[in-house]
Amino acid sequence: MSDQQSDAFASWMTEQLGAEAFEVESWVGADSGYSNETAIFDARFKQQGIAATARFVRRAEPSGPSMFKEYDLKRQYGFMDYLGKHSSLPVPRLVGLALDHSPPYYVMNFVSGEIPGDGHTAEDAYLTQGFLFEGTPGQRRRYFESLITRMAELHEVVVTEDFMDAYSRSDSGVSALQAEVDWWVDLYRWGKDHQDVTLDSDKYVDWLAKNVPALDDANIIWGDARPANTIVDDYEVAALLDWELASFGPGEIDLFFHIGMHNHRENQPGAIRLDGVPCEAEQIEIYEQAIGRPVRHADFFRALAYTRMAIISLIFCRANGIPPDQVPYDNSYYMNQLEKMLGI
Repeated sequence: MSDQQSDAFASWMTEQLGAEAFEVESWVGADSGYSNETAIFDARFKQQGIAATARFVRRAEPSGPSMFKEYDLKRQYGFMDYLGKHSSLPVPRLVGLALDHSPPYYVMNFVSGEIPGDGHTAEDAYLTQGFLFEGTPGQRRRYFESLITRMAELHEVVVTEDFMDAYSRSDSGVSALQAEVDWWVDLYRWGKDHQDVTLDSDKYVDWLAKNVPALDDANIIWGDARPANTIVDDYEVAALLDWELASFGPGEIDLFFHIGMHNHRENQPGAIRLDGVPCEAEQIEIYEQAIGRPVRHADFFRALAYTRMAIISLIFCRANGIPPDQVPYDNSYYMNQLEKMLGI
């Protein structure tokens, strides 16, 4: 951050906090985050003449190629802001959104705790290192129950008509689920065209588009539901993070994406299944008990989850300039699972 940017940022923070004498003391880039630029910073300032210090997080639009056709910072901020005002879910407290700055960004309070590892290899993931790996079976169980219960609470948040109108993916009158599937199909076509390749996943994307269940649910969907997007305190979820893929639809979108990501982690070379971590059937049961109904169309939502993972692999390659033939996403665990499930 240049001196000029630092001055503008300090002035903006001063205004947002209603403070004076705002000064950044330290600034470091975060270790994770593939689709935005995240920094954690400590600051000192005065509020009503009283000296204070605090830690914050700034998330900015990526300066290079994005993983999305259009990077919508306002959307992720809007979902977090709505949940902070209309639910008791643990989302970080927002400071403000600066869309007129370059790059655009928002700032939120830092939440203390531990984040489950989620590297590209088993050695970096939460099943082989970190506090979940080191915990007891009971502690691991408590964390997963907390995560899935919070997920169910999210899916029960009342959505106002104004909020839906502001952030719906479609204005064509189709269901929220249909609009969500259409959005992912469009993202896939964009990523594929950019890479100029033909992928085995074409047939799975086509299958999804033709087999959308007739469900009218328009719940708030986290979109990227997985352990790495939580902050954990004493094996309970202290914050839900990363709302870039937030949308509307049935809660099964989140549940089976989380399950699919976890299954993938358990099947990575070198990974092990930890005692105390609920199996897939147990995780579904925890969700059903929390939401008060059985899950529906499990086969479709499993297929949607694995297809979304494959699409994310594709656009990750696009954003990072990785040649498609160097990343075996169409022969990966996701593709293998889809072939087994759909038989195509």
